[in-house]
Amino acid sequence: MDALLLVLVCAVASAVLFYFGTGLAPIGALTWLAPLPILWLAPALPWWGAVGLALAAWIAGATNMISYYARDLGLPVPLVARFTLMGGLLLAGAVTAFRALILAGQPLMAALALPLIWVAGEFLTSVTQPHGAWWSLAYTQSSSRFILQPLALTGVWGLSFLILFTPAAIAAAVLAERKTAIIAAAAVVLLAAATFSAVRLTTTAKGLTVRVGLIALSQQQDPVRLPSPLLQSYLDGMRDLAERGATTIVAPEAVFRVDEPDLAQLTDALSALSRETHATLVLGAVVGTSNTALVASPDGQLHRYAKQHLIPGLEDYLKPGSGTLVLDGTGVLICKDLDFPVAVRDTRAAGARLLVAPAWDFDRDGWLHSRMALARSVQFGMPVLRSARAGRLTVIDPYGRVIAEAAYPGSLVADVTVPA
Repeated sequence: MDALLLVLVCAVASAVLFYFGTGLAPIGALTWLAPLPILWLAPALPWWGAVGLALAAWIAGATNMISYYARDLGLPVPLVARFTLMGGLLLAGAVTAFRALILAGQPLMAALALPLIWVAGEFLTSVTQPHGAWWSLAYTQSSSRFILQPLALTGVWGLSFLILFTPAAIAAAVLAERKTAIIAAAAVVLLAAATFSAVRLTTTAKGLTVRVGLIALSQQQDPVRLPSPLLQSYLDGMRDLAERGATTIVAPEAVFRVDEPDLAQLTDALSALSRETHATLVLGAVVGTSNTALVASPDGQLHRYAKQHLIPGLEDYLKPGSGTLVLDGTGVLICKDLDFPVAVRDTRAAGARLLVAPAWDFDRDGWLHSRMALARSVQFGMPVLRSARAGRLTVIDPYGRVIAEAAYPGSLVADVTVPA
């Protein structure tokens, strides 16, 4: 009975830490502690006991996302179950490897095995599933600029490694007879990461400071058909931001819905306003079967970018785009595209020094999805302007600092340095 109680206590402790350390509003410090109880107990259990312990702790902790998947995203129950079980099986495999190596007298390898297996799973998920790097522990640290800086060197994979290597090293040191090698390895890794962060945060960005504007107005749930008074509201709002000095202005994703023959009534108004204000204007619209960002340059020229990564289920009626759009150093992506590091990398490689992203969130995930964009800004070293319906309006610098932020509906202006 005492042994069963100990298993229950460890499972509950890890589950609570995972519950509050992950999800839509994570407490980042708890994520580093979450695996500790089950790692400490795993070597004392048979392999199937360690699997069950890890699986139970993760699934219980992951209940913090079930209502979001099912209610907000409208995912079917089998898919919700698959998402939940996927993380549990990956953690169970990593914990089982940790247990086996501890019992084999290889505590340092045990400390390395857990994060390596997890990161391999994260990476494979990002390249084989339609959600990119959305599923990563790295985003749990989005409230700490200092912790985020290794993203510039390793992407989310390195930060996920650090998050899990730390508790694995602690557990291995507690369980091992010889602790020196483990403590030394953990100290070197964490000191290297801390040094990199400190150096990067003391670097001053050099480049041109520009004033930017974001706007997202209240509207009905679905994209609006024209003619609609909402178009004039957006034009007036953009004009106001331009009068306040904004030279790049971003509105949300899929504000309007038009067919190709009727597109001129939207693009003509946008081009006329860009010539009038001498500003670059970005507005999202569903054009035919394409989720499109319409970009009017200061001379009135109209450019289009089609969203490449569509949300399964919700956007099955649309066709994905391809390629990049970069205008005078400004790259354009749409919402979920930012969940795919390769899309941001390609845009950066095409010459982007500033990234604009019309977006559309689901209210509760506004903070989390804006912080995924923040991770991309650190990872690829350029500011991100993200204007989200049912989310947040955020201006982020290349070091992960939120320069300005506003809740939807609203607008803002801010000054941001675009790296040379």
